Amino acid sequence: MHTPEQFTTLLRTRGYRVTAQRLAVFRALAAAGHHLTAEEVYERVQQTLPAIALTTVYKVLHELVALGEVRRVELGDASARFDPNTSPHAHLVCQRCRHTEDLPPSDYHVGLPVIAARGFQIVNQAVVFYGLCPRCQAASADD
Repeated sequence: MHTPEQFTTLLRTRGYRVTAQRLAVFRALAAAGHHLTAEEVYERVQQTLPAIALTTVYKVLHELVALGEVRRVELGDASARFDPNTSPHAHLVCQRCRHTEDLPPSDYHVGLPVIAARGFQIVNQAVVFYGLCPRCQAASADD
């Protein structure tokens, strides 16, 4: 993810106005460093911009996706999450508490044989592994 200064330059280069709302959403995602829902971003941004609307947060998040600054990730819980890590990686998701971690490509191998593409031009992929995080495993052992 870019620094706020780099993000400001990117906005101007792409013809976007640099607004307090765009900067606040960008900063909230950068500070979190993990996968937030739009509602979680909204709660964080409201601390500095109390009058911001949830629809504005959604609009800015979708702009950030279009700019390539964040990835929209569906992790099977009906809430899209926004990932500031745009490099190729998979996700580890706890089925109990929904804790999510990035998994670098060097730690897994999943491939699609060319024949399996069946004529599709692959433009993106999502790899998600589900299980129980160490904290939930420990809680289960205590039960």
